[in-house]
Amino acid sequence: MSGTDLSNELIGSSLDVRSGEATATHDSPTPQLEKIDLYLYRSKKPLWKPVSSSLGVFGGQVISQAIQAATCVSEDKSGERYGLHSFHCYFLLAGQSTMPVVYHVHPLRLGKSYQTYYVRASQDGNNIFTLTASFALPEPTQPHFSISPPLDVPPPDECELNEDRWQRFLDKYQSKLDLRLVDVIKARIDERRTSALALKDASKVSKFDDKGHFIASNEHSWWIKARTSPGDKASKQKAILAYMSDMNFIHTVAHSLGLRQYFNLGMITSIDHSMWFYDDFDVGDWLLYKTICPRATHGRGNVHGEFWTRDGRLVAITAQQGLVREKKPEARL
Repeated sequence: MSGTDLSNELIGSSLDVRSGEATATHDSPTPQLEKIDLYLYRSKKPLWKPVSSSLGVFGGQVISQAIQAATCVSEDKSGERYGLHSFHCYFLLAGQSTMPVVYHVHPLRLGKSYQTYYVRASQDGNNIFTLTASFALPEPTQPHFSISPPLDVPPPDECELNEDRWQRFLDKYQSKLDLRLVDVIKARIDERRTSALALKDASKVSKFDDKGHFIASNEHSWWIKARTSPGDKASKQKAILAYMSDMNFIHTVAHSLGLRQYFNLGMITSIDHSMWFYDDFDVGDWLLYKTICPRATHGRGNVHGEFWTRDGRLVAITAQQGLVREKKPEARL
């Protein structure tokens, strides 16, 4: 196996530019906001910029904080009667980790069954992100339907933590790898071990052939959970799951195209992101995140995702489009 093939074996499981782990500050999926005014909130600490990020802070953290800001306004107006059932957002500019983010919340519609809020996030006077969140009264007596859960996924107890898998790889092949790649791997191991979230690859089929060459695939599955329980409050659980939903998500598109970070992947970043919540869950327990890329072309691709509980309940659905470009001289925004 060549040095390049060894690099590919590990990079094949690496996190994407916007959906990775932190460097400057310890990553925290728990929204940390301060209320400035009735419709105005600000992040308490600088947002976290992943090791692998060349553009900006982790998008899932901006999503999570925007949701929390909208939830606070909804609860101020209506108590906890309405629960978040969906959101749709756009990433406009890369967020900077050197300054806080200000969230401007605008009530759009306060109906009897549904409420809608618009959130605009800004830094240094520039709009970096927008989100529309919809809240609804529960209707548990309505009929329900769900597709069947995935059957070909190993349980979390049979899967290896990402940091342990990377460390095992490094112990075996470090002497054959480029020193710069070794440093990247070590940094990723450190941030995974100090992360508030645990990740385990749940794909049964290897992403590499017997020679270590990458095999393109448009599907991926992994187990994810918070290392400590955030409590039972549904709004907090949803904000954290929204944070989780952006992790590794758009990289499913890159995998579909056979593009690998540090090799032939030129640029990758999220354009928009949507999520729908359907049932109760506990982010302190393992959740299966299954993603699939149905289409990618013209430097863009779409990915769909499903969150499943261990007992086979489909609790949330996600969708995202992202910019994914091959490494070429003209690959610039």
